[in-house]
Amino acid sequence: SMLEPYQPEWKQLAMRSSEDLEEGERFYVLRGAIEVATPAAKERVLEGVGSRLVFLIDWNKARKRLRNFLPNRVAVSVLENAARMEVGHMAFLKMGGDELIYQALDVAATEYLRHGEPFHTAVKNPIAIDCFTEILKICREGIDAEDSIQVVRDRIVASLTQAFMSKIRGNLGACRKQAGLVVESALTLEQILRFFRLRKESQEFYHRSRERIAGWENEADDILNRVRRKESQKPSGLPVRELSGSVDDALDNIDQAAYYLDGLRYRTKEADAIRALSDTSAILVRCAQEFYKALSAASEASSRRSQEDLPEFFESIGRLDQLTKKKNARQREFLETIFEMSEHSGLVARLREIEGRISVAVDSLSSAGFLLYDSIFTPGQIGN
Repeated sequence: SMLEPYQPEWKQLAMRSSEDLEEGERFYVLRGAIEVATPAAKERVLEGVGSRLVFLIDWNKARKRLRNFLPNRVAVSVLENAARMEVGHMAFLKMGGDELIYQALDVAATEYLRHGEPFHTAVKNPIAIDCFTEILKICREGIDAEDSIQVVRDRIVASLTQAFMSKIRGNLGACRKQAGLVVESALTLEQILRFFRLRKESQEFYHRSRERIAGWENEADDILNRVRRKESQKPSGLPVRELSGSVDDALDNIDQAAYYLDGLRYRTKEADAIRALSDTSAILVRCAQEFYKALSAASEASSRRSQEDLPEFFESIGRLDQLTKKKNARQREFLETIFEMSEHSGLVARLREIEGRISVAVDSLSSAGFLLYDSIFTPGQIGN
């Protein structure tokens, strides 16, 4: 494929063998011809063909080294990419070849590969091709710059980590979809309470909103089940099941809060309590939005190795913490409000159930945010 730009006409394929080759393997000899019109064109073709053929030196040796980590066809694609980039594979072999990668994997793969698990089962194409092409490029640049083996190995560790973290981005994508459903549900719940406060009571509106929240809750359950199956088959190195479970808990509680609103009417004795519920619901909306932003920032930045590149994530986690404290203050105010309604025990029980569900939803999102922080942005995984 490296000679395709010159449009050779292939004429004969023959098999040969040589004891001088590694393991005395057989090899193929392919003959062909390239037609040129002028001497100048011939010079250009010869120069071009020569520049390509130089990358065939020790091609088979490099391919075998790469096959310790990649399927054969993927290893060939890596070598072809390196040749097209004029990086080649000789620097990779001089730097230690597969042994260099094994050393880097000892550092980069501890959280992402089971013992004895091949690299290609954890990282799929095209990420695997891009990763190993980058590794060959790092080796070439290391040779040119006369870098130490340690410097080159550290750069390879970073490249491998980026590849592993790409798998995490995929797993976080499912959680992000769940988080989007939480935002939609929290906004809908807030709208129901706003209608109550404005005395725009409509059973049709309530039931339509309730059905939407229930549908989103079912969708979140399906996502959680898929995450559990995927993590059981191939763990990502993160507590993704726990993260997805916390997000699902938030939506479950929003769904239950909406359920207990059925039949509630805005009356004078309920006005202060519903106003307090509406305030807490607004906090839930902001928590859902901040968690979604934090999860999005984590997903986008998961291939980086410096926490300095993650201001949006840290800001959202900080706001989640502040909103949780604000919710706790509102909760105390709510309890003081319903204390004065003690003679209406049935109504008080329902209002407390609604507030409790909203409060648990906020706490679930806050816990999920800090779980994400603790599990991803630690010195061993992203960097100091």
